[in-house]
Amino acid sequence: MDREWPWGIGAVILMTALWVSDPGGLIDRGREAAFEIVGEMFPRRPTSRPVAVIDIDRESLARVAPWPWRRADIARLVQRVAEDEPKAIAIDILLSGEDRKGPEALARELGRMSGRAGELSAGFESDDRALASAIAAAGNVVLGIVLDDRGEDAAPIPPPFAVEGTTADMAPRSSAGLLAPYEPLAAGAAGFGVLSFQDGPLGRVATAPLFAVAAGEVFPGFAMEAVRVAEAASLLILKADSRNLAVGPIETPVDRNAEMRLHVSAPDSWGARTIPAWTTLMETSTGAPEFTGKIVLIGSSAPESGAFLPVVGAGLVPTVQIQAEAIEQILSGDIPIRTEAAMRAEALAMAILGLTAVVVAVLLPPGWAALAAFGLVGSWLLAAARAFLAHDILLDPTGPAAAIIVAGNVTAFAAFTRTRALKAAILQKFERYVPPEVVARLVRDPRELRLDGELREVTALITDVEGFSRMTENCDPRTLVGVLDGYFDGVTELIVNHGGMVDKIVGDAVLAFFNIPAPLRDHTEAAVRCALAIGAWTEDFRGRPDAAAIGFGRTRSGIEAGVAIVGDVGGRRRLDYTAYGVVVNKAARFQEANKMLGSTICIGPVAAGMLKGRIPLRPLGKIVVRGMDGRCEVAEPWGAAVPEEVRAAYTDAVAAQETAPERARELFAALAARLPDDAIVKAWMDRIAEPKEPGPAR
Repeated sequence: MDREWPWGIGAVILMTALWVSDPGGLIDRGREAAFEIVGEMFPRRPTSRPVAVIDIDRESLARVAPWPWRRADIARLVQRVAEDEPKAIAIDILLSGEDRKGPEALARELGRMSGRAGELSAGFESDDRALASAIAAAGNVVLGIVLDDRGEDAAPIPPPFAVEGTTADMAPRSSAGLLAPYEPLAAGAAGFGVLSFQDGPLGRVATAPLFAVAAGEVFPGFAMEAVRVAEAASLLILKADSRNLAVGPIETPVDRNAEMRLHVSAPDSWGARTIPAWTTLMETSTGAPEFTGKIVLIGSSAPESGAFLPVVGAGLVPTVQIQAEAIEQILSGDIPIRTEAAMRAEALAMAILGLTAVVVAVLLPPGWAALAAFGLVGSWLLAAARAFLAHDILLDPTGPAAAIIVAGNVTAFAAFTRTRALKAAILQKFERYVPPEVVARLVRDPRELRLDGELREVTALITDVEGFSRMTENCDPRTLVGVLDGYFDGVTELIVNHGGMVDKIVGDAVLAFFNIPAPLRDHTEAAVRCALAIGAWTEDFRGRPDAAAIGFGRTRSGIEAGVAIVGDVGGRRRLDYTAYGVVVNKAARFQEANKMLGSTICIGPVAAGMLKGRIPLRPLGKIVVRGMDGRCEVAEPWGAAVPEEVRAAYTDAVAAQETAPERARELFAALAARLPDDAIVKAWMDRIAEPKEPGPAR
């Protein structure tokens, strides 16, 4: 028994030293991931603090205008909210550059194209002037900026920033440039805040910036700036020694990266502060104003806006709701923090609890020793949970727990007799939960082990070969099979290389899913890039002698994202890991819509929204899809070789076909002359020649 003590004590010393020194920062990343999980397990209790969110949701887009909204519509929102005298109005939309949506902007662009610059736009009122006037009149509007090393916008004037103490150990986020609001809009704004968020260790947003450095200037975070304007504070004061950022009477804890840890409330409570934008536009100020004395945020939850981020404790949510959560935390003071005292307590707990685990492992039988170790781990986890819930103090739940587990196991494994007893106990316990005959059957045939169903966000990709049925009628069977073998080899290899899973092959069609069975970050982007790669590869494949001989057609793809039920499905003789849900049907319908639209890749609205602008998309218009309510706005990736002016002209033509069909016909005719081989432009010409509802796709 005496030989067990040195091993256990050595394990405790080594664990404590590693946890304190943290070589390579790996332990800190794991600790931060644990804090994210704690925040997710215990959501923040909603407060009654005055925060309201005006949401440009899907219904607002349907009732008012498609995304992006005209700046004149945003101006109307600002004017309506300002009537109720809120403390601050914060717009969670980057308003960079000149307006490109309003009548004057469209007329100006057409003037440039036609050589009549200024002439066509002379009769239209500027949306930028309308929004600038609304911002200036309100007097308390906060606009957003984005950190961007390549951004070349002129930095607006930030609020004064004072520092008390030394900041040598602080490293706030910084960028060489920034994207800023259009200068005429910024002129009347009361403040500017950083919209940019940063992913945490688990790939989700875990913190909000309190301040950052952009183009050499210190800017507050968007939420902090909204609070500053609401409190009518003239400056921000960084109290570096106490690690607080003061705005008027409010002091907010700040970490070394100048960020505040998020602790979000349950998403189902957000509806109490959220008001659809369309209802706000349709109402006027009454005797019972709804925004008086509040900080009002304007943002969008519509997928088309792309303003979504994965957040600890809430999943994929609109950024405007993240900002609302951050403001509520600043106002309520409910902000999780790490203190020097907490770090010292963790090191001490690792040493004491680790040594206690060594003692019980030596003195107690294996079963009792294990129970004692679980009790020690549970006690520390309860202490960490209480510190978090009662005092907003973050105690590392993993370090002392790991010290207990490692020290106890090292001590147990150092004793040969205890190792044998532990092995026997594990086997005995396993047999109590799993009948021996079941274990034997699984060993003989592991395929009988099935995975339970779960809900998972997936991206579905369905491909189809153009003219396949006609091709098979006049083709030798052996030749056709040989060509298809080569085709499916190439397509499936591309799907796997892009992180997808080939679900099944039916006829000439391939169904693939992204984000199952293993999680795949940016799975929608991976699916779109896979479809592009398949299209390019197929064009080369069609040039092969055997494929060219039978007239092998293009590959058309349909893509959509959404939640599906995934898992092993099947009977006793055959199991199939697959996905079920509306998203699969939508992808199939969009693939079929390529025939009508002249496209080769048809991307659904949810998938398009999740791309967040990483892949430029070419709008294909709105189509009616069988089995779905309303009309779906679909798109196709732009080709890299298409000039920017052609893309802009095409976008104008698509926008005009809804409200000005005659003008749309003229624009598409001009495009057809420039792009005589563009199948999509030809399809638009056919559709607007005899105006009718596009679809349905079957």
